Amino acid sequence: MTSNISIWDILIVAVYFVAVLSLGVWKGRGERGTEDFVVGGRRVPWFAVLCSIVATEISAATFIGVPAVGFDGNLAYLQFSIGSLIARFAVAYIFISAFYALGVMTVYEFLFMRFGSRSRYTATAFFLVGRVLAAGVRLYIATFALAGIFDIPMWQSLILFTSAALVYTWVGGISSVIWTDVIQGFVFVAGGLVLVGFLQYSVGWGEIFSFAAREGKLDLFHFTSSTSGSWGWLNDPVLFYVALINGFLSTTASLGTDQDLTQRMLTCDNAAKARRSVILSGFIGIPVAALFLLVGVGLYVYYTQVYAGVPLPWAESGDTRLVLPHFISQVLPSGLKGLLIAALFATAMSSVDSALGALSSTSVVDLYKPLIRPGMSERHYLRACRVSVPIFAALICVVAWAMREHQDMLWLALKVTAIPSGALLGVFLLGLVSQRAGTDKGCMIAMISSAIYSTIMLWLITAGLHPLAWSWVIVLGTIWTLAVGLLFVRKRA
Repeated sequence: MTSNISIWDILIVAVYFVAVLSLGVWKGRGERGTEDFVVGGRRVPWFAVLCSIVATEISAATFIGVPAVGFDGNLAYLQFSIGSLIARFAVAYIFISAFYALGVMTVYEFLFMRFGSRSRYTATAFFLVGRVLAAGVRLYIATFALAGIFDIPMWQSLILFTSAALVYTWVGGISSVIWTDVIQGFVFVAGGLVLVGFLQYSVGWGEIFSFAAREGKLDLFHFTSSTSGSWGWLNDPVLFYVALINGFLSTTASLGTDQDLTQRMLTCDNAAKARRSVILSGFIGIPVAALFLLVGVGLYVYYTQVYAGVPLPWAESGDTRLVLPHFISQVLPSGLKGLLIAALFATAMSSVDSALGALSSTSVVDLYKPLIRPGMSERHYLRACRVSVPIFAALICVVAWAMREHQDMLWLALKVTAIPSGALLGVFLLGLVSQRAGTDKGCMIAMISSAIYSTIMLWLITAGLHPLAWSWVIVLGTIWTLAVGLLFVRKRA
């Protein structure tokens, strides 16, 4: 599609870029060691942590993927948010309390203190692989949209997004990431509100809701499976009970065992403030997800009514990933277009910067420092963190490029994280429920076997060879890890 980008649009995007890079570099100045780089010296305000959690969770998967889900389907995706909200209370009062009691800088230090080094190294490896894959998917979603808006090759948008996030993450670590996320979160929520307002101006939400209701686009709760047979109540991923369980376990895993999100909670000066940030993020996340789902529904009505009979880029291919990029580039007026492009940049950079910060800090604190160069100075480990940032940036770009043929973007992002999430959640639960359950070797075996089992199950489900819904993979992986881990019991001292 050919885009009509005005000088005002370019100016808005330029101002956004300058503001984010300046804030990131300024907030990251004066880093002296790994504690500053990894947990911000534990002096980041809780409201900034709250904004950063929301910004990271939303990412490009929400900004581009969720409207596509609303365009293709209905509001059933919100069912995941209910389980997600419940999970935040569990994370706040079980996981966060344990992490602050031990004073860890990464969540995998908890496994070392609870079980031993093999559990820690295995979990760290799982996180590194899973986070590179997940960040690559989210980066791909944003670069796909940018390439469509500007009509440029995807590799150019990949380099642009990644380079910008790399600069301030390299300088300031988690402090820079959190404070830039504050700006980015406000920018892409503002972008969603602008889309809602323009759809009101163009069509009217009364007309949108009326038409969408007749088309079944406003259906939210699904208590009856849309598939027949004895497996129907298990193999429908948008069935309420399935979505609730998946939302609970996925969020518990991401907020409680994934350093990418947990890292920012560890930057508060006490556990109470960290709890406040993670719980409130759930109450903000639901209306934000609903906002972008409604944008998708509104776009469906707009293109059905206003653009009826006009050839559209996705008409032949059915590739509805192009819906929002087309609307931004071809429909929105100058000025609003620039704001939405800036919002798109915000979603991409908030996905990449947080991943780079978590990957670099975990690789140094949990692998490099204890395994390769123990006993070195804090300046040395800080330098190691910074050296690893561009390495992981390159890996994320490679994954994003490899994902370019996939169309089912939102569900792909969720599927990619299901395999390591079940193994990690299971071993963390094992460490939290009992002082005798699980051994270092047993936890390592449990995680590795769980990943193998989950991979096989996901492949069978995706290939149509097993009737379960893919959303059960994280449930099966968690149960498998717990079951295998419980076979190994520590001897009493």
